[in-house]
Amino acid sequence: MLLIYVAATVTDIRSRTIPNVLPLLLIVAGTLHCLINGYAIIQPVINCILTLSLFMAISFVGDYILKKKQKGGEHCCFGGGDIKLISATAFVAGINATLIIVLISQLAVLAYTLFQKIRGKQTVSSVPLAPFLLFGLIALFTLIYFKGG
Repeated sequence: MLLIYVAATVTDIRSRTIPNVLPLLLIVAGTLHCLINGYAIIQPVINCILTLSLFMAISFVGDYILKKKQKGGEHCCFGGGDIKLISATAFVAGINATLIIVLISQLAVLAYTLFQKIRGKQTVSSVPLAPFLLFGLIALFTLIYFKGG
């Protein structure tokens, strides 16, 4: 999972896109995990559908409320690759862990934006989200490791 997030981070920074193959690899890994361990596949599928629906709705509502599209037709909230990566994460890690990852990543985006503003830098219209999602994933792994859960 971590390697897929690193690959998503690299491509998101370089081209502001996340290739479809990366979320697909997460789903394949999650499916194999379920099959090997004898888990039912239905709950991961439900998790994936719920988070996909939630973050698509957030993106559409955000675009509607702000009533602006940024350069190149980018969304003002989550991009399509970000939503697919988040949904695939929910397939593998569950909804609770995914929401914690997204919360941590959004707090990191807020801190980054405030830091840039304090430094007097031009406000960035959009930032690649995958690096912040990677930060959220590592933070969650760290919390779980030190908590012992």
